[in-house]
Amino acid sequence: MDKTERQNANRQKMLAELRRARNDIAALTDWMELHLGHYSDEEIADCPETFNWGSVGTLKEVRSQLMDTLRFFAGFETTEELQNSLDDLNGDNE
Repeated sequence: MDKTERQNANRQKMLAELRRARNDIAALTDWMELHLGHYSDEEIADCPETFNWGSVGTLKEVRSQLMDTLRFFAGFETTEELQNSLDDLNGDNE
């Protein structure tokens, strides 16, 4: 195998890994959406006794980890921009 063939094979391997990582992220995002559904307004209304302060802590920890992940993925230096956007969406900056 010459240099060009090795480079081409390496590029194909890299592209396959890129697609795999992207597909894994999409699947994980779908699973996240599924689990978030357990905290829907309907679920809360139907079974309020199921939820407690531990439920709040769980969601806050997930939110924090997602913000760190998005900060890394989008190239932000801090999560402050993300928090400000979330505050805007929730009407906290009015």
